[in-house]
Amino acid sequence: MDEPAYESRLKTGFVPRPCFVVTMTTPFAPRWKYSVGAQYEVFLGRYGSLTPRLDLSHQSYFYGQAVNAIYNRVNAYTLLNGHLTWRAADDAWQVALEAKNITDRLYYYGLFDNRSSSQTVLGEPAPPREWAVTVRRSF
Repeated sequence: MDEPAYESRLKTGFVPRPCFVVTMTTPFAPRWKYSVGAQYEVFLGRYGSLTPRLDLSHQSYFYGQAVNAIYNRVNAYTLLNGHLTWRAADDAWQVALEAKNITDRLYYYGLFDNRSSSQTVLGEPAPPREWAVTVRRSF
């Protein structure tokens, strides 16, 4: 009768060693993640209204793989985004200026430690500062 493979290995002295340690953290699970935003509409009478808005978000560090290592640790980051919106008094027109990552912070969405096969560490950087202008007309 054939023995299961794991029993054969145990008889030959093979001792499996786990590479995951209990003190390691779950990948892609930052301890803290929060955001806060504020906006205020300023009425300009017959000229409509102006609404500034700021959004702040923060994420603490996390690891990109189950085996935690310095090469797959994604650093914490804080981002600031903003909007400035003008609306006509009759709500027919709206013009908005938007900026993301206002401080032009370099941060990564994730890191992958691939040193065991290709001797590389791969990272996915987030976009740099971006801005947009939106014009809207309602009928």
